[in-house]
Amino acid sequence: MKNKRTLKKFLAITGIISSLLFSSISALAVENTAPRKLILSRAQGTVAILDAANKPMKAYDNMKLSSGCNIVTNIGSYAWVNIDDNLVKLDSLSKVKIAQSGKNLIVDVNAGKIFVDISKNPANNESLLVRSSGVIAIIKDTSAEINVQNGNTKIVCLDGKIDCVVIDSGTGQLKPVEVLPGKKVEIEPTASVNSIITKAATKNDISGFAKLQIAQDPELKKNITAASGSKIGNITETEAVKSISQDMANQVTELVAMAEESGTDAQSVVNAMMGADVSSKSLDASTKTSASSSDTNQSSSDVVALDSEPKHTHNYENTSNTPATCTSTGSNVYTCKGCGDVKIETIPKLAHDYEEISYTDPTCTTDATRELKCKVCEYLTTETISGSATGHIYAADAETTEEVVEGADSDNCADIKIAVSKYCSRCERMIDQGIQWKYDSHNFEIVVEEESPAPTCTENGKITKQCDHALINNSSHPCTAKYTFDDPAAPALGHSYGGDENYYNRTDACYYLQCINCFGETCESIENYPHTLNEEEEGTLPTEGYDNKYIKCAKDGCNIYAKYSWNDTEGKYIFDSWVVDTP
Repeated sequence: MKNKRTLKKFLAITGIISSLLFSSISALAVENTAPRKLILSRAQGTVAILDAANKPMKAYDNMKLSSGCNIVTNIGSYAWVNIDDNLVKLDSLSKVKIAQSGKNLIVDVNAGKIFVDISKNPANNESLLVRSSGVIAIIKDTSAEINVQNGNTKIVCLDGKIDCVVIDSGTGQLKPVEVLPGKKVEIEPTASVNSIITKAATKNDISGFAKLQIAQDPELKKNITAASGSKIGNITETEAVKSISQDMANQVTELVAMAEESGTDAQSVVNAMMGADVSSKSLDASTKTSASSSDTNQSSSDVVALDSEPKHTHNYENTSNTPATCTSTGSNVYTCKGCGDVKIETIPKLAHDYEEISYTDPTCTTDATRELKCKVCEYLTTETISGSATGHIYAADAETTEEVVEGADSDNCADIKIAVSKYCSRCERMIDQGIQWKYDSHNFEIVVEEESPAPTCTENGKITKQCDHALINNSSHPCTAKYTFDDPAAPALGHSYGGDENYYNRTDACYYLQCINCFGETCESIENYPHTLNEEEEGTLPTEGYDNKYIKCAKDGCNIYAKYSWNDTEGKYIFDSWVVDTP
């Protein structure tokens, strides 16, 4: 059943997004139905907006965006995008394209990092699909960071869960990948989909810009900590700022190295990487005046409005080439003949050239595996040959064993469970076959004397019987079920007071009659005889002038006196207590 549910879920996911793996954003943009809310709510630093036709537009806070637009951030710059009241935040040196396809929005991450907080699911259960090279992630009711660098994709799920589909660039094979809270998955375009696994994420897997967003949102921190059960959500602003500074330093170091390698300036490298001119530009006086008078929502932050028309058309020629290998990407450097501007084209890593160096045979329950080694870089990997497990081999007369694992104590012998095992000739051991059942109903015939109590004064006698069934073909395991019921031949005895047993010198009664069946003073049925006083009996009246007087019980043989004390208020003797003999 589990395999069927997994297959059904896989088909549902791939059915939603398989077409998206091979379609273009511009084509999808024309499939819009009801427009989705899409706003550049905030920008910090230098941010560029290009429409679906790659025409640059002036960027400002609370800017309404259209389907198919590109958003590009410069180094040290960030952009916050509001999608149906949910957040998509861009890190420095990032480029995304956002388009609506039917009811769903697609965010193409061409390069860089984004943080998403999709805590408010859109109406009609629409999804936000985040797409990178060969990967589509369905983002719904969760927060996550997606990092795309040199074609490699890393997804960190913070709360909720993320369903992904990965396409093997070599075979076209699709694989569903589920990323749970506190987990991460790293995907290389040239890696086999069978080698993709999820691992536990740490704070180091989250970039500084995302850490700051988490640290400044107490509710989000609480949700992440509760969902992942880790310390990922326990991030402070101090940690976040320190991480941002380190990220910035790393970006600058990488840009300088790339600029030196290409013989140009770092900003030209950024322009080439991002595919858009995000250099700092100043608007002419008339454009600034127009912007200040008409765009009342524009922020005072350094949000750049790009020139509406390019000043120069580049004429690039290839000036440098670095071949790609299976361990590093290559590049093509192009230089404009007119202005010297440089752009860099990255060449993806080559696929490993593997040879088999070892092979492990399959077993009854495990698939065969083989160890592969790249002939070029000696990279090692292990490949599992799916579906090669042989399954157990049982002969028609295979040895079997039975073991009682649970006895019955209800109305049916079928409640006796038997663990059955069979001998597999390949494994050379007994293999559990699960639980089987024996018999249909009990046959209570065997009397258990030690568990059949005799009758008492108030309770009928009981008789306990045990089921006399034995298991099929195995008399060494009889049914142990028992049943206890009233014995009609042993009714309750009732109390019997066979004789008088007098207990004198007792203050509460002259004597007791007790049941000879129940025995002792703890008998629940006791008859007692109270004291009898006779003031006229000679010798029982006290001498005149005494404060107390004593009257003896008239019962023959009883030595108990009733003590009376004089009460001045009432002017008479009042009963005080029973005493043994007089003082």
